[in-house]
Amino acid sequence: ATMALGTLLAGVLPALVAWVGRLIVDAVVVALAEPDNGWDHHKEHIWALIGLECGLVVGLLASQRAVSAAQSILHSMRPIGSASVQAKLR
Repeated sequence: ATMALGTLLAGVLPALVAWVGRLIVDAVVVALAEPDNGWDHHKEHIWALIGLECGLVVGLLASQRAVSAAQSILHSMRPIGSASVQAKLR
């Protein structure tokens, strides 16, 4: 279950990170286009988007680590007499 969930998250999160990055760029462009103090009106929203993107990146890294750990555990649980081990010993 960990491997399936981690793989799913590792596949979906990069798209979400890119989408939130686009929202950040759009918000900055809107803030800079406003004539007086656009940054003051939009900075809380921009910082919230930056925080969201950081959280998504941390989630992506965690899911990649979970998949790697699950793969290592599964690999170590293979029986000694498996075909791949016997082929390596020849």
